[in-house]
Amino acid sequence: MKKPLGILSEGVLRMTKVGIVHHKLLARGGGEFLSVVTINALKDAGFDVWLISNDPSLDNIRKSIKDSYARDLVVDKHIKPCYGLLSKVNKFSLYQRIFVTLTARKLLEKGLVDLIINTHGDMVPFSMKGKYILYCHYPTSIAIMESPRYKKFPLNIYAKPYVFLLKKWRPEGTELILTNSNFTRRKIKEVWGVDAIVVYPPVDIGSFFNDKQNNRRPYVISVGRFVREKRFEVIIRAFAKVANEFKEAKLYLVGSSQATGSLYYIRELRNIAEKLGVGDKVIIKTDVPFDELINLLGKSKIYVHAMINEHFGISVVQAMASGLATIVHKSGGPYEDIIERGKWGMAFETVAQLSEHIYSLLENESLWRHYSSLSLKRAPTFSEEEYKVKIIQHVDKLLMDNA
Repeated sequence: MKKPLGILSEGVLRMTKVGIVHHKLLARGGGEFLSVVTINALKDAGFDVWLISNDPSLDNIRKSIKDSYARDLVVDKHIKPCYGLLSKVNKFSLYQRIFVTLTARKLLEKGLVDLIINTHGDMVPFSMKGKYILYCHYPTSIAIMESPRYKKFPLNIYAKPYVFLLKKWRPEGTELILTNSNFTRRKIKEVWGVDAIVVYPPVDIGSFFNDKQNNRRPYVISVGRFVREKRFEVIIRAFAKVANEFKEAKLYLVGSSQATGSLYYIRELRNIAEKLGVGDKVIIKTDVPFDELINLLGKSKIYVHAMINEHFGISVVQAMASGLATIVHKSGGPYEDIIERGKWGMAFETVAQLSEHIYSLLENESLWRHYSSLSLKRAPTFSEEEYKVKIIQHVDKLLMDNA
């Protein structure tokens, strides 16, 4: 017998169990933080939460979440579709996502959960019969085709069947599709012809907020998973052009090294820095604890995000909350939604433009203070509290429909 956990405004009893679908929470990216915040929002609202993921155990997840985000994670049940040998083979991670979503669909069809929320965001070639929310970070078929990783052998062959399956998917009209930016919303419309609802992802503004502008060091920093899409090499090349002009200048590249190919990419970045003569000024830090990330941002001056067509860019908002002047690539969510085409930060397209921006911000203190102040003013727009309110509103509305 289902236990109602609250009364909605119209007097409708809330359903009990919500299933959260996420391939692997150990990935430690922005999507994983969104999943954690969603779970915690649901628990705070009185729902039972089942997590469907390919992580080996809840203990592993909780330790990773604590280290990465300084958060506790509480779920009522953890279901592991690929637990065992397959879950340890990272090279097949694309196809493991199918098992996770199929398991979630079965739970929904059998009535074991009342609602599924897919926070991983894959649009796989089947729909859910029942109440289903999909938070699409970016159409996966486009992400794969745009990725440098999947343009070369053998990954191009590996990904081809998955892209084929993704292109076969068509929404049935019963799914509620949420997304992270107006940029991604347009992409979803182009691919599937549906209108997604923009709900900006949560950012822990409170933990990162730092309005101290004095005693900052001439440090440039970029945060993100060590994958080629993030284009850290572009930042190194731009930084190398001005590094010698500022004796204490350093470039920090910080992020997760859990993705396939991360370690090779990191070695490549170190080689580039050495060849450009800035090996001693480029510091690469992997899988840093949450407190260390806050400390690094709090003493730096400039944040750079070089990915082309980034879907949103949680790390950009974290940096803005930390008081850094922000430079993003002139594309995607960071440019359109976060800095609003130059209103709240700088944008670049070429290495030369990025280098000029870095130089001007390090050389001109008043200019840096101006953009630092803009960042601090803009960041609260994307607060975690705002996200929690909106996701629960969507959950409540979906559960009331045809209740």
